[in-house]
Amino acid sequence: MRNGVLKGALWGLLIAIVSGGAVGHVAAEPPDKAVVSPLAETRGAKRLRRAVRKLLRRSPLKGVRVGIVVADAKTGQHWVRNNADKTLNPASTLKLFTSAAALDRLGPERRFETAILARDNTVYLRGTGDPELTMERFRPLVRKASRKLGSEASIGSIIVDTSAFAGGVLPPGFGKKNTDSSYRASTGAVALDWGTARIEVFATREGRKPRIVVTPPGAYVIVDNRARTVSGKGSTIKIRVKARGQRSVAMITGKIGRKRRGPNWGIRRIEHPPIMAGYALAALLKRGGVDIPKGVSIKMGVTPRAATLLAAHRSPPLSAIVADMNKLSNNFIAEMLLRGLVQPRTGPARWKAAKALVTRWLVETVGLKKGSFQYNNGSGLYDGGRFSPRQVVALLVHMNRHEHRQAYRDSLAVAGQDGTLANRLKGDDYTRRIIGKTGTLNSVSALSGYARNRKGRLLAFSIIMNDTRKATPQMRKIQDRICALIVDSH
Repeated sequence: MRNGVLKGALWGLLIAIVSGGAVGHVAAEPPDKAVVSPLAETRGAKRLRRAVRKLLRRSPLKGVRVGIVVADAKTGQHWVRNNADKTLNPASTLKLFTSAAALDRLGPERRFETAILARDNTVYLRGTGDPELTMERFRPLVRKASRKLGSEASIGSIIVDTSAFAGGVLPPGFGKKNTDSSYRASTGAVALDWGTARIEVFATREGRKPRIVVTPPGAYVIVDNRARTVSGKGSTIKIRVKARGQRSVAMITGKIGRKRRGPNWGIRRIEHPPIMAGYALAALLKRGGVDIPKGVSIKMGVTPRAATLLAAHRSPPLSAIVADMNKLSNNFIAEMLLRGLVQPRTGPARWKAAKALVTRWLVETVGLKKGSFQYNNGSGLYDGGRFSPRQVVALLVHMNRHEHRQAYRDSLAVAGQDGTLANRLKGDDYTRRIIGKTGTLNSVSALSGYARNRKGRLLAFSIIMNDTRKATPQMRKIQDRICALIVDSH
């Protein structure tokens, strides 16, 4: 994914019993009235409850808070409950809420436009929040604009128009940690390559500095090259990126062997994606033969109505964007879509309005109780929100009845086949029977989605584990065993 991180799992609490509550269970808030469901008393549901209860008792879950709900995806009737109403950190499974709201509000065919315009000697780059504006798509857009401008054009300034968005480029809660990791990417109404830069280090002649190549191109990233080319094939190269105002500085240290095949590389977040896009535009226009003076002015601004359209690009449909977000757990896409949900008529889209929109939709349409959950950002990174397993399953049941349910299901990772579940539940017995969204933080492991049992019944499930103490592999194994039990239920 670039920006993404493979995820998984969930678990908790001493001994969790599955019939209605949990042994040692601390009293939880009353459940949302709109999603209350009696436990199913069918033979298959009872057998599944007993099997999950037995598994939890035998699993190493001391100190882990585990919430589980399994329900019939069509009727919403619960088959299994354990700490069903305990509000927990869902990590990246929170993207289930963001993608559902996006499909409901915008529709699966929605696309986002990026345009290049000109007036006098100024070029404007105007965006509306395309989360998948990669260099592969940006280059042909700029080539078309270059042909329209021609070699006679002399550009005095480049204006990046991000007026569709307001409120800064760093998503809510992302300031909790200061890391250059790609999963913490900043955003913007115009942003390339998921708000990141690929930095490649190529060996040169022994004793000299290696060659550094940055993508997207341009002078946005200031390279501080302290590395050396040495003999041999090894490498001790380290790439660190930090902010310098609205720009980013890449510090390259260590050694790289001159006989090494290919570059040593890393993908890092950059400080201000819209400004970087402006620098990339300048570099590509120059390559296309347009006269771009050294030190051309690149700044933020608004496109005048009198500007002439040179070229435009439309994103893939929202259904494809949501699939990339959920299958690969891409935080950047989630936060871009969150703000893209607001269709401003009187001003730009702001984080506060976007979060309020999703919260209101969950209360008024899905039926969650107001004040019983927290939706703090679109991706689930860090302290992204608090939801109970019952609420996650209520969303899944709601979306199973939704007109865009197929696009929603298609966006989820398929067990044993793709995305963050590609290497889980592999084998003829379970591959493709489970689709879901994983979630992983240092203290969280979660998995929620749909499972098709042996009789063909579709079940919605949510497993959320908090206070896992980084025991992600163990938590994922337990989650997978629960999923196997769901599939085997009948």
